[in-house]
Amino acid sequence: MVVQTRRKRKHVSYYESDSDDDTAAMEEPDHAMEVIQAKWRGKAGSKKAKHPTKAPFEMVPDELLPQILSYLDNVRQLYHLSNMNKSLRYAISSELVIRAAVFSGNPYTGTLDGLMCELSNRKIRVPSTLRMLRLLNAKACERGKQCFCYNLEKEESGPLPHVTRSFGLAICHPCIQALSSCWGTDCPYPLQSTKLCTHGWSRVLCYPQVEQATGDAVGPIILFRDIKQIQYSYSDNTKREAVLASTIQSATAQAIGPDDEKRLQQFCDSHKEAKSQYQDYLEAKKRMKREMEEAIFAKRAARKLELARPVFQKLQSHFSGFQFESIVLNRDWVVSTGACEFDYWPSNFAFRPLVTAPSTATQRKITAAAATAKDIYTQLEQYGFLGDSFPRRLHQWLNTQENIPLHKQALVRYFAEHKTSELMIRSGRRLYEDQAVRLALAAGDRAKMVLERLSAQDCREAFAHAVERANTVPRSSRSSRQKRFQLAKHIWTRNNTGGYTGRDFLRGFSEVERFGEQFDECKIEYSILLRKILRYKKHPDTRAWIEDFRSSGNFSEALLPRDAIDTLYEGDFGPSRSSGTFEEWRRYQTSLVRTAYLKSLY
Repeated sequence: MVVQTRRKRKHVSYYESDSDDDTAAMEEPDHAMEVIQAKWRGKAGSKKAKHPTKAPFEMVPDELLPQILSYLDNVRQLYHLSNMNKSLRYAISSELVIRAAVFSGNPYTGTLDGLMCELSNRKIRVPSTLRMLRLLNAKACERGKQCFCYNLEKEESGPLPHVTRSFGLAICHPCIQALSSCWGTDCPYPLQSTKLCTHGWSRVLCYPQVEQATGDAVGPIILFRDIKQIQYSYSDNTKREAVLASTIQSATAQAIGPDDEKRLQQFCDSHKEAKSQYQDYLEAKKRMKREMEEAIFAKRAARKLELARPVFQKLQSHFSGFQFESIVLNRDWVVSTGACEFDYWPSNFAFRPLVTAPSTATQRKITAAAATAKDIYTQLEQYGFLGDSFPRRLHQWLNTQENIPLHKQALVRYFAEHKTSELMIRSGRRLYEDQAVRLALAAGDRAKMVLERLSAQDCREAFAHAVERANTVPRSSRSSRQKRFQLAKHIWTRNNTGGYTGRDFLRGFSEVERFGEQFDECKIEYSILLRKILRYKKHPDTRAWIEDFRSSGNFSEALLPRDAIDTLYEGDFGPSRSSGTFEEWRRYQTSLVRTAYLKSLY
């Protein structure tokens, strides 16, 4: 048995030991643990020791280091680890560098994509694994004191662009301008080949570059010197292109050997695999986040539903026997927000505060909310927008009110004839729309209520129906009424497109007064143009033109002039529009009518 004294333990080596005592102890299994503990303790038992020693990193097997480093997803941390010792530096592989750069995100991903584009096209020399790591993490120009913007006071080289690594080098912009040259636009043959490494599509590096740390050749394979030599040696463009292709092929084969090809293939395969893994990671991350949010919202909605169920039961007891009991409490729980949305805005206005905070829903608040909802639904029924009285009560109101402006009559009549009562009580996409309807209901303004529920196209239809009805000639045919209707729609569209000519991009109205002003302007223009069209049809020249075709005996051709005249209703009213003299307008329209007739012949 070997006894270790304090003095002998003091001389135990951490890394290797040739001591006979240690060798004997390691050979005997009973004493192996004692020797290992002595190595780990070191000077821990000495009174002079202030800090306990740690196990050296070289004790980790080399086979485990790549697996340990594979857990790093930050290329900056990988770079710092490579500067610690040789064991970590040798353990870094091309797969680790590419994967860490991809998972680090921008700007490292952008820098890596640019380098891989140059490498895959074999424009630059294949860098070593550690040089690739340095290129990705470079912050200053790698030329050091040779940098053209080297700061003599701070002893720092120039900063690099944020993402790009021009020519596969970590050099600043002044160095790029000084070390490269532009071939210009007078180049007689195409130099922008996929095998040329350029900066800004025109600048090519002039001088070969060597890395100071390793002495390896780096940067582009084809230099500006090679291009100029070909240009000065040959005058034929075809010969220049052939020699350039041959030069690129031979220089690439010389610069990229078998080992470089193998490393390049590793870079490309690792980059493709890392990109795929990163996309899968992002999708999985989004999916997990979405699932967590949905679970949280579902739990919140279930909790709110549980708390709000007694509130709904109390509200339901208040509406027993009410006329609109079947629609008052129609609702839907939104899982994405955990909120309760009622189908109709009166219920949403009255009950939403109770459902949002069901714990504060006292009996007094529930009774008040039920009374508010009843008042709103009853008032809507009295105004003719709800129940069996729709639309009969609205027509009665229109017939009994003699002093209602025409634009208000147009809105209410169009809603009564072409819309349903559900549109008035359906909750809008925006909260302020329902508030505007509620305020108009409180003010008793039926036209305002209708205008808040109609779209811009509905306003156009309401105008067209109103003016067509007001200007209808007794015993007029259905086709004539349809033509007048289309004329009114064209006039409204042209005056309410918001500056978008040739497009049906109508503007909406938020105020009844603004709608009334536009209604009156379009009505005046409609009346003027309608009179001009009727006068144009009765003009002697027009009648003579039509009679010439009737006298021909061909019934099918005799109908063509009348169809051409009907194009007057399609909205092209000339530069003078409704203003100007009738003769000016007639001459302009005659040219359009004759053109429409000639088009109908072919």
